[in-house]
Amino acid sequence: YVSAILIQAGYEVEFANEIEGKTKLCDFNITNKNSGKKFTVEAKSICRDGALGAQQNTTQADLRFSIRNQLHKALSKPSEHPRIIFIEVNLPDIVTKDDKKWIDIAADAVRETRCSDASKRH
Repeated sequence: YVSAILIQAGYEVEFANEIEGKTKLCDFNITNKNSGKKFTVEAKSICRDGALGAQQNTTQADLRFSIRNQLHKALSKPSEHPRIIFIEVNLPDIVTKDDKKWIDIAADAVRETRCSDASKRH
């Protein structure tokens, strides 16, 4: 799904071949057809009961942890280029009032991860 959107947006996609190496790689690299600018892409997904056959239920309370966990996993992989990370949060089909807070939780998790990773580099 992510690769299809990026192709439609004007990127060439080059998939990683993890079979050749022992190192975990990001999912694929993309190149903008107009500018030639390259990015490394990692696509992650959070399991929610019933979403894509998942058996576990990530509750609203677990969402921040789940997003941070997926970000850390994505950032731990080597990257040849600046990264783009997609995280599918698998919102339920019926969104309740509490589910609408997910965007704030996601933004907080990204900020926390950025601060945590920045402090490790210094």
